[in-house]
Amino acid sequence: MKKYSFIFLLFILGGSFCGKNVQTDSSNDSSNNLPPEEMNPPEGVKAIFITMGPSHACIVDDNNKAFCWLHSQKFVPSEPGSTRGGYEIDYPKKSNADLSTAKYLDIAGGGGESRDSGAICAVRSDNKILCFMPESVQTVSPADLSGLGKFKKVEATENGFFCAIDMNDILKCYKFDASYSIAKDDFFQAQVIAAIAVGTTTIGRSVKSFGCYITEADNLLHCELFDDEPKVESAKEEASKIISSGVSNRFSLASFSKDKKNIRYFGTNRRITTESNNPMDLSQKYQQIAVSSRVFCGILDPSGEIRCQQIVEDLLKKTNSDLQKDSFSSVSIGLNLGCGLHPDKSASCWMPNIKLEGVPKNLNAE
Repeated sequence: MKKYSFIFLLFILGGSFCGKNVQTDSSNDSSNNLPPEEMNPPEGVKAIFITMGPSHACIVDDNNKAFCWLHSQKFVPSEPGSTRGGYEIDYPKKSNADLSTAKYLDIAGGGGESRDSGAICAVRSDNKILCFMPESVQTVSPADLSGLGKFKKVEATENGFFCAIDMNDILKCYKFDASYSIAKDDFFQAQVIAAIAVGTTTIGRSVKSFGCYITEADNLLHCELFDDEPKVESAKEEASKIISSGVSNRFSLASFSKDKKNIRYFGTNRRITTESNNPMDLSQKYQQIAVSSRVFCGILDPSGEIRCQQIVEDLLKKTNSDLQKDSFSSVSIGLNLGCGLHPDKSASCWMPNIKLEGVPKNLNAE
């Protein structure tokens, strides 16, 4: 009897061990207790769009499904051995030589809850995601930009880096030296502007906003400082594209005019009119949306008018499982706000409830 009991016990233990879902990917160790759909997107997903916020990044795939993850973080002590300090984004460091081994479809920049963040996330031509910190890149002034070549997409960060995809789909990063720049209230161009990015850089002890843009006819890069001290005004604008920037306690916006030749900057003093609605009114159709911190901005369709709203109370929290049940053409995220533009041009917003840290294994280019 004891013999059979012992064999039966081994059978039970063996069956329990074999049936256990053992997680071997160390990057997802903190997510072992999540349901499978929260840990990784479905296999075979092709990312075609990426966006990046202070705490997390999101993709939209070729089936119009969104999936997000928290930025990898590491603790940095205030001094060696100290238990005091803070956290910063922990993505691998990459030089331009490292980046030249692949081709890229899309890029997103920014992230981090402080202005020390220089993270970039990019979609490779094989639809894999590479998130990294630029390292050992060339510092360039406005006079150097025309010699860098021709580009079709650009993104900037919160500590002076900008990265751009050239005409051969190679991603290159640079550090913008704005000390030779004269800040401008707005950029007025003879050419149509194809792409723009907004970032910040430090000059002396002051943090300044800058914009990098690509002119459509020649595909050349231009970077300029924004003047953040125009006369105080609250503007009502029409635009063809809007770009938001800013960390949790600061919001700014840059817009293309409807003819795509002028860039307007709305920073500390000049502001787009922002409504405080409770709940948010998203009953309109939108050409495009942009989110920063707790502010949602959208270009109304078909008028082109910019409409901005600020969250005044919490929205419904959404997980990746919730997002996978909906369809999106693009997503924009702030510190504690996420909004998506749907294929029918309607928009919805939510409070992100994301638990996965780091790019999912089946999306990761590393």
